[in-house]
Amino acid sequence: MLVLGSSGRLYGALVGAFVFMVAQGILSGINPAYWQFWIGLLLMLLVLFARGGMLGGADAALKGLLNKESKQ
Repeated sequence: MLVLGSSGRLYGALVGAFVFMVAQGILSGINPAYWQFWIGLLLMLLVLFARGGMLGGADAALKGLLNKESKQ
């Protein structure tokens, strides 16, 4: 859950736990046999593309948007 949220943030574990529980509920409703596969895929994508978990990725995206707007 820390990997999902962010291990270096105060609320990272809470965000990670919330995302995990919501994703588990949705994915197990869609396909009960393979919901763990989709959670694993989500974890792999977060590790590859969102360094610092979801909060770190959101922070980087926000900084990128703000830098893009300030250059215009």
